[in-house]
Order: sequence, then structure tokens, then C-alpha cells
Amino acid sequence: MVCVLAQKPCVPLGQEHEDRHDEVSILAKIVRQCGSSHDLDAGKRIHARIRRSRHCRDKLLANLLVEMYGKCGCLDHARMVFSGIRRPNSFSWSAMIGACGSNGCVDEAKKIFDSIPEKERTVASWNSLVLAYCEEDGDLSRAKEIWEEMPERDERSWGIMLAAYGQRGHLLKAEEMFSDLPQENLVYKTIMITAYTRAGRVDRALEIFESIEDPSSVSWTAIVAAFAQNGQMYKARNFFERMPERTPIAWNTMISGFSDQGNAVDAKEFFDRMPRPDVVSWTTLMTAFAHNGDLLEAREIFDKMPLKNVASWNAMIGAYTQDGSLESARNLFDRMPKRNIQSCNAMISGYAQHGHVDQARQLFDQMERHTLVSWNAMLAAYAHSSLYDLAVEFFHSMPRKNIVSWTSLLSLHANRGDLSSARAIFDSMPERNLCSCNAMLAGCVANGSMEVAREIFEEMALRNEVSWNTILDGYSKAGNLEETKWMFDRNPRPGAVSLVALIETYAHHDRLDDARDFVQQFMQAGENCVVWTALVTAFSQHGRSIQAKELFDQISEKTIVSWNAMVAAYAQNGHFQRAKKLFDELPERSTSSWNSIIAANSTDGRWKFALELFHSMTLDGVRADDITLLCVLFACSHSGLLGVSRNFFRCISKDWDALPTLQHYHAMIDLLARSGEVGRSQELVETMPYVSSSIAWASLLGSYRTQGGDHRSLAKLASGHVTRIEAGKAGAYVLLSNTIFSTYN
Repeated sequence: MVCVLAQKPCVPLGQEHEDRHDEVSILAKIVRQCGSSHDLDAGKRIHARIRRSRHCRDKLLANLLVEMYGKCGCLDHARMVFSGIRRPNSFSWSAMIGACGSNGCVDEAKKIFDSIPEKERTVASWNSLVLAYCEEDGDLSRAKEIWEEMPERDERSWGIMLAAYGQRGHLLKAEEMFSDLPQENLVYKTIMITAYTRAGRVDRALEIFESIEDPSSVSWTAIVAAFAQNGQMYKARNFFERMPERTPIAWNTMISGFSDQGNAVDAKEFFDRMPRPDVVSWTTLMTAFAHNGDLLEAREIFDKMPLKNVASWNAMIGAYTQDGSLESARNLFDRMPKRNIQSCNAMISGYAQHGHVDQARQLFDQMERHTLVSWNAMLAAYAHSSLYDLAVEFFHSMPRKNIVSWTSLLSLHANRGDLSSARAIFDSMPERNLCSCNAMLAGCVANGSMEVAREIFEEMALRNEVSWNTILDGYSKAGNLEETKWMFDRNPRPGAVSLVALIETYAHHDRLDDARDFVQQFMQAGENCVVWTALVTAFSQHGRSIQAKELFDQISEKTIVSWNAMVAAYAQNGHFQRAKKLFDELPERSTSSWNSIIAANSTDGRWKFALELFHSMTLDGVRADDITLLCVLFACSHSGLLGVSRNFFRCISKDWDALPTLQHYHAMIDLLARSGEVGRSQELVETMPYVSSSIAWASLLGSYRTQGGDHRSLAKLASGHVTRIEAGKAGAYVLLSNTIFSTYN
């Protein structure tokens, strides 16, 4: 982004002043745009242009540059520009305080504020300091203390604290502050609508909206978002259609709502209706198809975009990484005309999710600068791959840590079953928030420690939908119907996920009719697609496919997920003709649709038909994902097609633009071991680019036992790995004793 300012001949003094003002206005607008779009490269270019121009000492431009660099995460440049301002004004101080706050340097923000002469401290500078503490992770107590110290407050002062409470989920405090407002207005009410939306309290959001005499377009958009973000798209659509004036944000909210539900059809409908789709609209539509598993269509939309910004590129990279298509993601990353730090973070996170720690670290080391998000992404990479020692070492090397860093370390210990260390970290955290409490709760639930989970849950000062769903899921997984039901009844606002957990518990006790009757007390038949799809799945898993079909027919707005569930219901119960017929009737077929019917045939001994379906899928132009490829390996394995499996495994990267996952390696190791290729199976275990798991070594142990021959040394090696990884688990020792018995007898 370059501004060319033409040289002008000699002009009258008044005209020259007007020209200077116009030039400054143009430059100011460009700097603001760079900050809003977080375009650091363009910001640096326009800064260089300003330095070479006659406006190099303009205070307004300097203030805007400080603000821009802060928004772009380049605090050093913000400091440099600020230090060059001869006599900072109120805007200068506020911009520098804001830059420090948005980049996590709250202590520095406080020092800058304290250096302002007391007589020159304005409401704006106080607001910037309060906002800096609000942006820091924590319970907002320090922000509130500073807010209380303010000698005077304006409308923005109240709005900052009110919005901060809402964004952090402190709904009770937000309600308390809302009731203490000197005067209610449209802005405060809209903030409360958003706060209730985040907390899942759509009923209260609607009450606030209906109390507004003349809602603005922002208020209308907020109530549309309230329903869309809570999965009630039919109500969101109703309010959207009633809007007197539809803004681009409202259109994008609807497209995003359908996208989040995987409903690409309706997302496309609203996109086509939109008068002037902007870059956000295009990006959101692309994401909708990506969420629906249709990466080919997503990429086609990306390529058609009339204008792409960095966020568009990052979204497409994110879609590829979520799908496991890391090579495509990296190719796109390397082709980006310009990147920001979020681009690198997206690639690091993608590598982390799929266990490619070396690539993640290589990219991390290549970055010119790191934000806290970058450090946390790399920490997550080590944690996700269960590289405990490296994760702990990396954590201690971090120059700065926030609550996300501490929560990642806590989760790492919990995920490896070390609840005592996880609890010690939890108790020693400098500060906690709802997310860290939920992480500790989830760790206890995952390790079956429901007594400790209950203790954590009862001690939580604030709970959200995740908290309730986690504790419910724990009791559900334990098959404890009484506790699940009691906890469900305590939940002030049970949602679809809570109902699904209750359905699963009823199903565990084979009380499916009671589950259906209980759900019908909360909603009309077929009203909520997620809940009714869970009922379809529950009935089908108990062999009651007829009742499953009756429930499926009651769903008013079927999604691709509900169609897939019914296809799977027929296939899992041996009704393959009905499954195929329903599959052929699907309004659209996603990768998940194909996976449902391929997986069902793979696990039921119909290996040949599963492979035929896979070939049909490729001819249909649908892209296979990790699950599809795993099903094909499984089918080849159980068909005895060792050669085909080997070739297929080798071609995963080349033909399917994906890197083999740990599960793919497990399938291949198991196939080689069961086919008598014990040596090659062991070689694959030792050379695969993942940390060797107990599953892989257990496959080898099993093969030593079943294949016969003298594999004593190999059995000893494998047993050492299994017992080390699965220390304390009885199954490892049972398998080991059986192997020893077979080997020596």
C-alpha cells in the first residue's frame, strides 16, 4: 500500500495549508486501514513514506503509527515512534498504553501511565489503562480496581468494564454493573445482548433486545448473532428477515451461523442473496464448505475470490490443516504474497495437531519474532505429541507465560494420567480462569476420577456450558444414570450437548424409550437436529433401526450429519441395501457420508464392496480424508491384500496430499505383523515419524505369539516398551504373560 503525493508548484499560503491537511487526512486513513487489517508490511511501507515526506513530525500521524504498530503486534516499532514524539498529548499516551496492553505488557503500560503528569491524565488515558488490564488474562479484579480509582468516567469507561465482564463469562458481575449504570442506553444494552449470547442465555438476550424502543442495525445484528451462535438458525433467520436495514455484518453473521453448523447449502443461499459480498463473506462461505468436508469446493471459492486478504489465505490454510492436508497447506503458505504472524501460527498449529513436531519447530525457529500465541502453539505441539520432557523444558524457556500456557501444561499432565501433578499445577497457577478450571475438570473426568471432578466442579465460582457438559459426560461415560440425571436437573440451562449425554446414559442402561420420552418433555419432536440425531444413533446402536428411521423422519431440518447417522444406522445393523438406497438419496454427499458407508462395510467383512465404494468416491470427485484412508487400509488388511496395502500406504502423500497419521502406521504395522512380516513390522515401528505407542508394540507382541518361531529377543524388546508406556495397566501384563507362555512352550 503506497501513497504517492504529487509535487505541487508554488501556491498561496491558505491553499498550501489546505493541501497539507488533505495529505495528512489521506495518510491517516491509510495508517488506520493498516492497523484495522493488521497489515504490518503495508504499515511499515507507509511509515517509511511518511518519514521521507514533509509530514514526518506530524503528531497525529505519529500517534496513529503507534496505534497501528500496537495492533500489528510490533511493540518495538511502537516504542520507537512514541519516543520520537516531542510533547506527547493525550492521544499519544493513550495509544502507547493501548499498544503495551494489547501485546501483553501490562506492567509497562502501568509505568507509562504513572509517568504522565497527574494534571495531564485524561479519561482517555485512564480508559486505555483499564482496557490494558482487561486484555490481560485473569479475573479482571485489577482492572476493576483501577476503574474504581478513576476520578471521572465517561460512557466508554462503563462500556469497557461491562464488555470485559461479558467477554470473560462473568455474567453475574456484568448484570450487577448493568444495574448500576448511571443511565441505560442503546450501546450498553447491545453489550449485554452479546454477553448473554456468550453465556448461552438467548432468552435474556431477547428480553434486552425487546426492551429497546428503536433498535439500531448493531442491536439487530447482535440478536441475530445470539440465535446463530447458539445453533438456533431458524430463529436467527426469522429476525434477520425482519431487519429494517441489513448490514454486511448481519449477512456475514447468517452465513457464519450456517457455516458453523456445516450447512453449506443455506450458507450459499444467503451468500447469493447478499447485495455486495465482501472479502469476509467470501471467506466465510469458503469456510462453510471446508467445515462440511468439501475442500475442493472450498478451494474453488478461494480461487474465485475477487479480493483476498491475509485472513482469507489463513482461513484456507486452516481448512487444509484441519483436514490433515499439510502439504497443500504448506504450498499455500509458501505462495502467500504476504504473511502475518497469524499465518505462521496457523501452520505451527496445523503441524501440532497432526504430530509433526519437527516441522512445527523448524517454522517456529524461522520466525523473525514470536507472539505469545506462537509460543503457546509450539507448546501445544509438544503436548499433543506427548513429548512430555520437551514440553516441560519449552514451558520453562518461555519468556512470558499466560493462563493459556499454564493450562496447556496442566492438560499435558492430566492427559498422561498424572493427576497429582496436574492438580499441583492447578493449585499453584498465578491466576485461573474458567478455561483452566474446565481443563482440570476435563482431566479428572478423562481419568475416571469423578470424586475429584465433583470437588473441582463444586468449588468453581463460575460455570459455563462446557463445565456442565464435562461433568455430565463424566457421569454418562461411567454409566451412572442417577448422578447424570441429578446433575442434568441442576443445570440451569441444559442445552443440546447435555441432552445428548443423558441420552447416552439411558442408552447404556438400555432404556431408550425413557430417553426419547424424557427428551420430548423439553422440545417438540424433531425440533433440535443434534438431539434427534443422537436418538437416531442410540436406537440404531441397539439394533432398533426401524425406530431410528421413525425418529429420523421427525427431524424438521435435516443436516448432512443426520443423513449420515441414518445411513450408518442401516449399515451397522446389516441392512446394506437400505443403507445404499438412502445413501443414493442424499441431497449432498460429504466426505463423512462416504466414510459412514465405507466404514460400515469395512467392519462387517464386506471388504471388497468397501473398496468398490472407495473407488466410486474418488470418481465422484469427493476428497478422501484420514478416516477414509484408514478404512481403506483396514479393508485391504482384512482382505489379505498385503501388496495393495503397501502401495496404498506409500501413495498416501503423493496421491491424497496427506501425511500418514499415527493410526495409518498402526494399521500397517498390524497388517505386516499378522502377515508374518515381523521384521518389517518392527522396522516400521522404530522408523515411523511418531513416538512409538503401546498399540504398535502390542501388535508386535501379539504377532510373536501367533506367528510362532523363536522371537524371544524381539518379544523382550517389545514387552519392555509396552510395560514402560502402559505402566500400571493390567492389560499390558496379561498380553506379556501370554506371549512369554507361547514363546517358551
